Amino acid sequence: MGATTYVQDADGYSPLDGSNGGIMLRGKVTMSNSYATGGDTIAGATVGLGMITKLETATASKTSDATHSYIFQPVYDSTAVNVTKVQAFWAAASGAPFIEVTNTTDLSAVVVDVLIFGT
Repeated sequence: MGATTYVQDADGYSPLDGSNGGIMLRGKVTMSNSYATGGDTIAGATVGLGMITKLETATASKTSDATHSYIFQPVYDSTAVNVTKVQAFWAAASGAPFIEVTNTTDLSAVVVDVLIFGT
């Protein structure tokens, strides 16, 4: 199973007001060098949280391959609340449908801007 890495932006830590006293983190996730079907994992502990409650993805860039466009969606694992997966989809040509990235694909050059919410 592929695992992501996370780097927090400068001033990327924000306590949230409200009843749950959560935290918002802003940073960049780098996908793994062996993408796992269903998504690469990102653990709450990896980003300094006990639990990730929400993950939003923004733009992505890939430096070694200009032939694909990417979109991402979070996948929450209800059996392991400290783990969120980031599922990747690609399209090889303009107008082509997005499909999930093939298992074991090297996405280590793909960097995704994220907002992570948790406690």
